Amino acid sequence: MGVKVKFLALVADIVGVDEDFVEVSSPIKLNDFKEIVYSKYPKLRDLEKRFPIVVLINGVKAEPGQIINDGDEVAFMPPASGG
Repeated sequence: MGVKVKFLALVADIVGVDEDFVEVSSPIKLNDFKEIVYSKYPKLRDLEKRFPIVVLINGVKAEPGQIINDGDEVAFMPPASGG
C-alpha cells in the first residue's frame, strides 16, 4: 500500500522535504502510520512535542483512530494562527 505524505509550511522546513511516499500495510490506523513517519523523520516527533501538528487525510482534519487506505494523502502541518 502506498500513501503520499505532504509536509507543509514550518513542518516542511523542519523535516527538510515537502513530500514523500510511504509503503505500509493496508489499512492502517493514523496513530500507527504516524509512528512509521516519525521513525523516518525524527525531527517531526520532536516538533510535535513543542506544539500540536495538524494532520489531514485527503484534505480533511484527521481523528487519532482514523483509518488510512491505499492511495490516501496524509498532510502534516503546523496549527493555524493569526487574527
